[in-house]
Amino acid sequence: MIKAIFFDLDGTLLDTLEDLGDAMNRVLENHGYPTHEISRYRIFVGDGMPNLVRRALPQGENFDENTVQSMVQEMKESFQHHWKNKSRLYPGIKELLTTLEEEGYLLGILTNKPQEFALTTVEYFLSDWDFKAVQGYDPEVYPLKPDPTALLSLMKQWNLKKEEVLYVGDSDVDMEVAKNAGVKSIGVSWGFRGAAELRDSGADFVVDRPEEILKIARKAL
Repeated sequence: MIKAIFFDLDGTLLDTLEDLGDAMNRVLENHGYPTHEISRYRIFVGDGMPNLVRRALPQGENFDENTVQSMVQEMKESFQHHWKNKSRLYPGIKELLTTLEEEGYLLGILTNKPQEFALTTVEYFLSDWDFKAVQGYDPEVYPLKPDPTALLSLMKQWNLKKEEVLYVGDSDVDMEVAKNAGVKSIGVSWGFRGAAELRDSGADFVVDRPEEILKIARKAL
């Protein structure tokens, strides 16, 4: 019986790619580096802002860690001013979340987005729904996904067994964190990476529409 559903955020509930790409491109422009087409950011995002920055910086140049961290801070400052310009909920997400709540499922968010941005984003876009936990990346608390520590900790807090949990995401990182935590995974094909990556990374289910998530949860009852 499924009792709880944890969601990734970017690429799963929200299409944030343009705002992320625009923010990073502004940082690159400020340093005189080449920028990227927004579509390239599909493979840059997913496992934390520091990795996004490393991938966006010119390849073949040696950037020390202090430089990378400085650029991460610049990215955060850029994103802070532009994070909701173009971002939006994917079609069908409102209806999905409303129905899941009405049917009594516990809802949580586990994302590699920095914690301060995760909380702000959920408050702005997702305040109509009662997410019992919103856990972004905080290096002093939990490691990045696909490490399962954060997910397992939330499950323990809610007294959930592995067979009572679904994890929903759009990338290989999401499928791996579910596998590492021993829970069933649902990959969403509308996200940043696509169905092929999800299948290759061992997704238990791959869906093309949000309403399919509800059907899977109900079947597991």
